[in-house]
Amino acid sequence: MAAFLASRLAKTVYDKFKIKSSEVILWSDSMIVLAWLHSQSTSLQLFVGVRVVEIQATWESDTWRYVPTDLNPADDLSRGIPVTTINKCWMNSPSFLKGGSEMWPSESNEIPPNVPEIKVTKPMFTWRRPSTNTIVDPSRFSNWRKLCRVTAYCFRFVNNVKASKRVHGVLLPEEIESAERYWILSAQEQLGDWKERYKELAPFEKEVIRVGGRLKHSPLSYDNNHPVLLPTEHHISKLVIKDAHNLVRHAGCERTLCETRRKFWIPSGRNLVQKIVRECVTCRKLHQYPYKTLMADLPPERLKVFSPPSQ
Repeated sequence: MAAFLASRLAKTVYDKFKIKSSEVILWSDSMIVLAWLHSQSTSLQLFVGVRVVEIQATWESDTWRYVPTDLNPADDLSRGIPVTTINKCWMNSPSFLKGGSEMWPSESNEIPPNVPEIKVTKPMFTWRRPSTNTIVDPSRFSNWRKLCRVTAYCFRFVNNVKASKRVHGVLLPEEIESAERYWILSAQEQLGDWKERYKELAPFEKEVIRVGGRLKHSPLSYDNNHPVLLPTEHHISKLVIKDAHNLVRHAGCERTLCETRRKFWIPSGRNLVQKIVRECVTCRKLHQYPYKTLMADLPPERLKVFSPPSQ
């Protein structure tokens, strides 16, 4: 607070001078305060940081210099001095101020240990699964089911090349599920440190990352009780929502969101659903206002002034 008041006082006095001084020097005997003034205000606690911001906006950090306690006249009043010495430092200022800068106390570059009011930042560790090259580019698909079927055919082709007995015919449910699991794992690579980032969802990993909860004894299916966790901005999340939107016959946002959460949980999913429904061409056609035509002019008979028949 002393440095804060000194900064405001010096600014007021400086603004009153018609002839501005080329240099302003402010003194402080607190190494901690000087450490605050030479640091980033965002790294300090709120009370100190707000005042440091104002001081730094008014004066440069080089304006502040260190003065030892025995040469600081401000301590004379608080600690007490004999009456015989009151005319020395207290009334006439310290002797080093009357000389040049070579007489000033030497600047201390030593930073005090354990500076208080510093924010304690916790180190953040991110974990990422080893990325693999995707077999196809998912951004080229606008349909979730088609992406899974194309991927399943690609997996079948690779397996037929390696295996002696080839598989033909329509796709099996196991092949489509394997392709779906492949894209889910690919999308979940963007979740990062999901245990810490989504800890309020109590996530756990069982083949894929799923949302926990208290529905262990629910009669619903396993996917309903523990939906798969997907990142918000991934293209797979958008395809999943579009598929659910088509499945409910282009119903509203809440119905689409409920259908999506039967198997998948997307953080901030309502905002993403609203965006996709708003961009849906079919929904825009269905909710388009009817065309309004301009009516013709009124006939002259309706515009003539006449008396009511009852009069």
